[in-house]
Amino acid sequence: MRDLLELREDRYRDKLLHIRNFTRRFPFEYRRLTADRGPACQELQDLWCDEKHCDLDANGRAEARAVKETLAHLEQLDVLGGALVVKDRVQAFTLGEPGLRQAKESYPPHHMVEKFLVRPR
Repeated sequence: MRDLLELREDRYRDKLLHIRNFTRRFPFEYRRLTADRGPACQELQDLWCDEKHCDLDANGRAEARAVKETLAHLEQLDVLGGALVVKDRVQAFTLGEPGLRQAKESYPPHHMVEKFLVRPR
């Protein structure tokens, strides 16, 4: 776990270059995802879905619907997440979506944990 915190150059050279290039080009702030940022995140999600044609497949529609519901009920759900803000505009956000696992797998993972699907009663 310590190697992920330190991002040693010998193991994570490509990741470090990607991070350095991003931070040089885009002075950003990380902000906790709160209900007041929900509308800006939803606007970004809508733009992304328009570009990726989420409406054309069932998985895309389901994910878009889940994100919309989650953003609309952030306080009630006690969701953890974050947003990257560039020039006072949300440019990225996370809610722990399926893409998180893919991003983590792009690093040499220390270990993986079993994932579960939770449904309300």
